[in-house]
Amino acid sequence: LMVKMGMRMPVLLAGLLATIGWLLALTFPTSMIFIILLLCVISFGTTMLNAAIPNLVVAAVPENRTSEAIGAMSVFRGMAQAIGSQIVAVMLAVGAVSMTEGGSLMPSPISFRITIAWIAGLTLAAALAAYLLQPRPEEDEAGAEAARAA
Repeated sequence: LMVKMGMRMPVLLAGLLATIGWLLALTFPTSMIFIILLLCVISFGTTMLNAAIPNLVVAAVPENRTSEAIGAMSVFRGMAQAIGSQIVAVMLAVGAVSMTEGGSLMPSPISFRITIAWIAGLTLAAALAAYLLQPRPEEDEAGAEAARAA
């Protein structure tokens, strides 16, 4: 995809794929096959994002700062994942309901819907933000020359 469409388009497509998967999860599917397919779509989109974004970062920073940019990206990604998992836990816990008298608490359906909607929105926002990263000017010209040669 990167050779045909440039580095930014796969990031946008991956983000859209993951977002569509999360939005479909809002329907609370009951078919096991549909749930498995849905998880595959979400996982594929997320994996594509995680694979494509470092290439985009490398193309956007000066060559002599690449290692710093990738290192910072890895640190921020780890922090975002840690913070995000805690936010998801809080969002699910806020709407917890007891299934039986004195029983354990479970997240309510509305808690799941709100959490999934936030994940879908943030996935789309992350993909759009990554798509807006501009490559270095010399990379842009080299990509255009490579596309003309192909």
